[in-house]
Amino acid sequence: MVSTARLAKIFDGLVYVLFAASVVALPLFSDNRLVNAFVLPKQYVLIGLIVLMLLAVLGRTLLSRTLRFRRSALDWLLLVIVGAGLISASFSVDSRLSFFGRNDYFIFNFVWLLFLAVYYFIGLSCLNTARRWQGVYYAAVITGGVSAATFIVKTLWHPALLNSLMPASNSVEPANGLFGVWLVVTFILAAGLPIKKQISKSAAWIGVAVSLLVLAALLLLSFKLLWWLMLAALLLLLVLGVSFIHQARLSWLSTLFSLLILTIIFLLFDTPRSLQQVFPVEVYLSPQPSWSISTAALFNSPKNFVFGSGLGTFGIDFSAFRTLDFNADPTAWPLRFTQPYSTLFGFIGEGGIVILLGFALVSLINIGYFFGSWAKVKQQGVLDRQVPGAQTGTVEHGWEVLLAGCAFIVLTIAMALVFFGPVLWWAWWLLLSLSITGFATSHERLVSARHFTLENTPQYNLASVFTMIVLMAGLLLLGVWGGRVYAAEALYTRALRSSDPKEATGILQKAIRYRGSVDVYYTALAQSFLQQASVLSRQPKPDVQAASALLAEAVNAARRATEVSPRSVAIWENLAQMYDNAAVLVPEAREWVVKSLQEASALEPTNPVIKLRLGNTLRAQKKLDEAIKAYEEAVKLKNDFIDAQVALADAYEAAKKDDQAVEVYKAVLLTNANNAQLLFNYGRVLYNRNNSGDRALAETIWKQAVQIQPQFSNALYGLGLLYETKGDTALALQYYYRVKNLNPDNPDLGKKIKALLGNK
Repeated sequence: MVSTARLAKIFDGLVYVLFAASVVALPLFSDNRLVNAFVLPKQYVLIGLIVLMLLAVLGRTLLSRTLRFRRSALDWLLLVIVGAGLISASFSVDSRLSFFGRNDYFIFNFVWLLFLAVYYFIGLSCLNTARRWQGVYYAAVITGGVSAATFIVKTLWHPALLNSLMPASNSVEPANGLFGVWLVVTFILAAGLPIKKQISKSAAWIGVAVSLLVLAALLLLSFKLLWWLMLAALLLLLVLGVSFIHQARLSWLSTLFSLLILTIIFLLFDTPRSLQQVFPVEVYLSPQPSWSISTAALFNSPKNFVFGSGLGTFGIDFSAFRTLDFNADPTAWPLRFTQPYSTLFGFIGEGGIVILLGFALVSLINIGYFFGSWAKVKQQGVLDRQVPGAQTGTVEHGWEVLLAGCAFIVLTIAMALVFFGPVLWWAWWLLLSLSITGFATSHERLVSARHFTLENTPQYNLASVFTMIVLMAGLLLLGVWGGRVYAAEALYTRALRSSDPKEATGILQKAIRYRGSVDVYYTALAQSFLQQASVLSRQPKPDVQAASALLAEAVNAARRATEVSPRSVAIWENLAQMYDNAAVLVPEAREWVVKSLQEASALEPTNPVIKLRLGNTLRAQKKLDEAIKAYEEAVKLKNDFIDAQVALADAYEAAKKDDQAVEVYKAVLLTNANNAQLLFNYGRVLYNRNNSGDRALAETIWKQAVQIQPQFSNALYGLGLLYETKGDTALALQYYYRVKNLNPDNPDLGKKIKALLGNK
């Protein structure tokens, strides 16, 4: 029979096995059954493993009647960060987002922060021997090599099996730029190993092999940002290696120095075109608007300054604090961004000064221990001999500890350059755990062991059984809820991929029964109802009553989405679209379109597209003055917004304000002089105004339009009409005949030509 002590030891080993399993599973696991195969699956893998680790810790504690854990100098600071995250989420502009994040794209959220902190504390306790520490370290190196190898194989050869398993070009992040950051971190951990002479041959060969795989993957990516990070990585490795020059392998140091030179060449002249691969364009919000939006959110209120607008709420901040300057961007202005340029900007706007300073202090303290350990390792010669650690027993992994510290520094730098996804966040906390437990070998007070002995009394036994039941029930409920969330997301994805709108509707309704607090489920449901109504309306004998009922269901679903996410501009725009579709059968619905767009505009006041849509709706309601005001606001927000300018000119013309219409077209044509349609419209307004010189100018403008587009019927007809008015029948007929050749079935044109011939 297995003794209690033996069982407790098994549970202790299980914690470590699960921790090591997370290092392998998180970078490699994805699930293409979901819309985003990386966000929810990777978070679920880590959270599930953490829950199992906690159960193993609980089992070990109950069996040994002793609660054993280790503390570090960073614990209180990390608890402050978690506490600040809880407050930030609780008082967020959207608490649902702040607590649980989203499934379709990654945003930092409190649940993820909490479990990452728990993960760190588990690592602090289970990485208590050199063997365990090195096991996790080498697991990270090999996993990084596997991720690089799969990326290379899929990019160059596209095997069907790998394509079915990996929905993106890599297994780590949907964005290749973020995957590249992971590769740089892997490179540091791997390329540093062969520097040490006394390292085992197997470790050295693993380091060389993984380094070459990572380098090949980086060459295929060829992102300049990654070469900057590689430059920082190589500088750290070379300085570290030179500081232990007598214990370093000079041939490998020379190789790294050559790579440094090559990296500088790539930064100056770019990588060879023959090595680069074509990947989908990745669009990010640039630093300048990220800074202006984040700081505007930070200083918006005292609460925001301390705790931010709420974790994961940058998308809301973007709408609220989007500046007029953003509309001048020729590419990004019509886009809406839910993530800032980098994690650093997320700290500023979403987390406030407490979380920003908290992460900064944790990083700086850990980096300080890195340099302290570097100095002590160099002084003690720990690379070549065993050193008794204060709390961790006999260790001989001083070199790998320094490499982990280098990787942590580079990944922390990357926080200011990219917006972290789930894997990079996990990697940061893993490296923090590896660093602190590793630095403890040279800093005796950095990590200390603690234990509490639980009394063996009937009261304790009863309390322990009760605690176990409560915890098991809680974890069971958590598992059931988590399973429903995952199942709902899988159903949602199935519905989006279905070609049958009726089938998609049923699937979405089931997904909503599993989880009824997701806005995109309702917007998708609204679209599926709308598609069904569209199918009915196109039938030979449409069922108007059934189509009306489906339109009503679409509107109700869209309205429910706004109740779930009342601060989402996109959701209000979707509701406006549903009302607009319903207006075909219920004209009064346009009033609801106006109200929905007004809500959207209040949330995103500098967006000219919303103003344009509002103006179009008011114009359809015959509210011309209000429409003109909306168009004017759109043009004021973006003075080169051609759609709004044309709509404004047309509204001026309808309101008999030809002078204003002429001025608008003058402004438009300053930057669109070769647009035949605009030239025609400008000429038409001049022709109709008929002030002194207007028709002569209209003639010139229409001729210019015809020169640009010789078969432009409207401009040709305008010239014919102009010459007819002037009494030049022959020239008018020439233009009318050109129009007739382009539109032979136009009876009115034929009558006009006959009339002119008769007059002639």
